[in-house]
Amino acid sequence: NMTGVTALTRIMQRKLTQVGGDPLYFSAKIGAFLSDADLTHVSNEVSFKPNCGYSNTLFCSPPEFIETLKASGVDLVELTGNHNNDLGSKFNTETIELYESLGWATIGGGLNTTDAAEPFIADTKNSKVAFLA
Repeated sequence: NMTGVTALTRIMQRKLTQVGGDPLYFSAKIGAFLSDADLTHVSNEVSFKPNCGYSNTLFCSPPEFIETLKASGVDLVELTGNHNNDLGSKFNTETIELYESLGWATIGGGLNTTDAAEPFIADTKNSKVAFLA
């Protein structure tokens, strides 16, 4: 399964705040569908940052919103969006390290240019699937 941009910021962040900050609000509606796949891809173009506030121009997600992605069965996070470093490379680095600690792969971005250029290749059901970003 693949999503479009999954950035939990701006309007999505505002909605999650309105529903009491429940990071499972969105995944309660689509998580079962997304996680019921051999591979689930999201394009998350923002980094997680403690005390992330709402902004129309500088994007981040509160760290607890990682639970939305976890409950959606994410395996692969695309980092090609242009907002991962909005609030500094420190938060982008910490976010990539968080994905790695969860066993998730990343494409289209990374801790260095070599990582960013690596394709993602999965062997699933006797087939190879490649992602380039």
